[in-house]
Amino acid sequence: MPITQGTALGQNQDGRLELMITVDTGSSDPQRSGSVWHVREVSEDPGWPARWRSLGVALESGFGGPAPAIARNKEERLEIAVTTADALLHIWQTEPNGDEWHHDSLGRPAGQVLTRVSPGLAQNEDGHLQAFVLAHSDSEAPHLNDGQLWAIRQDPTAPDGWSGWTELGTPQVGLTGQPMVARNKDGRLEVFMLGADGAVWHIWQDPAVADGWSPPRWHSLQGQGGPFSELAAGAHADGRLVVFAVAASASPQEANAIWQRGQLLAGGWSAWRPFTRPDGSPTVRDPALALDANKQLQLWLGTKGSGRLYQLKQTAPNSAEWNQQEWDFQSPSSTDSANEPEPADG
Repeated sequence: MPITQGTALGQNQDGRLELMITVDTGSSDPQRSGSVWHVREVSEDPGWPARWRSLGVALESGFGGPAPAIARNKEERLEIAVTTADALLHIWQTEPNGDEWHHDSLGRPAGQVLTRVSPGLAQNEDGHLQAFVLAHSDSEAPHLNDGQLWAIRQDPTAPDGWSGWTELGTPQVGLTGQPMVARNKDGRLEVFMLGADGAVWHIWQDPAVADGWSPPRWHSLQGQGGPFSELAAGAHADGRLVVFAVAASASPQEANAIWQRGQLLAGGWSAWRPFTRPDGSPTVRDPALALDANKQLQLWLGTKGSGRLYQLKQTAPNSAEWNQQEWDFQSPSSTDSANEPEPADG
C-alpha cells in the first residue's frame, strides 16, 4: 500500500492549480518509490480529471518523507522544495505550465541535520525565491522534528544561483513542523510555524533591521483553539494574510477542529475562531492553501487512512463563505504509473 506523506498546492502561470504529494510505494522502481507525484487542474467540469504523474525525480530509497513546498518563480515557472535525509532538493519546471522538470540539490546548513518535516518556499518582492528548513545540530538524533529555522534564497550573483544559509533561530519554546510562508501586501515574507507549546509562532521580514527580520525575532499568535498540530498560511486576494490550524488531539476544544485567524483591514490580527469543518467530521491532516485563477482561496485537507481530499473554496474573492467538494484521489501504486481521480460519492 503506498505511503502518502502530505499534500502541497501551487498555482501555474495560466492559473491552474497543481496538487503534489510525496509517495513511497515500496517499489524498487525509483520512478514510483520515493518520488514526488502531481496532478493538475483542468478547465473542464469536474475540474480534476487529470492523472497522477511522477515528476521523475528519485528520492532516497524507502523515502517516507514530508510533503513538498511549491512557489512560482520570477519567470512564472513552478519550483518545488523537498526535504530529504541529507539535503534540500530543488525541482523546477523547464517552462511555465510545462510537464518537464529538472532538479538539483541545495545542500544543508553546515554542521546541521535536516529534520524530516516539510520545507517552506515563497517568492520575495524582487521575484527571487526563498526556502526555509528546520534543522538541528544533533547528528545522533537525525529524526528529531524540532530545531532552528534556516533560510536560503536565490541570488543571481552567486556561482550556483543561491545564497548561503542564514539562521533565523527559534522561540524559547522550540519549533516543530513545517514553515508556512506567505507574502504580505507590501511584499514582505512572513513565516508561520508551530511551537513545541502547540501555539502558532511567526517571524516577518523587516527592512529596517540590519539582518532583515523582525526583532525580537519570534512572536506568538496565542489564543483560543490550541494547541494545534498542523497549519497552513496564505493571503486573500486583497493581500490580507490568513492562517488555518488543525486542533491537536490534546486540545481542550474539539480535537481535529479547524481554526482560522487573519489580518484585519484596519490592521492587526483577528482572534482565533472556528472554521468550516468538512462534512462527516473526518480526521483531517496536511492542510494546503492557495489562490486560484478566480482569486479565491482554496483550502485542501487530506484525511488519515484514505486517499480522500476535501476541497474548500471561497465563494468569492476575500469572502467568509466557503463551498466544499470531496475528491477520492487514489495514491499512485507500485504497478500503475497513473491513477485518475474521480469525485467521491456523496
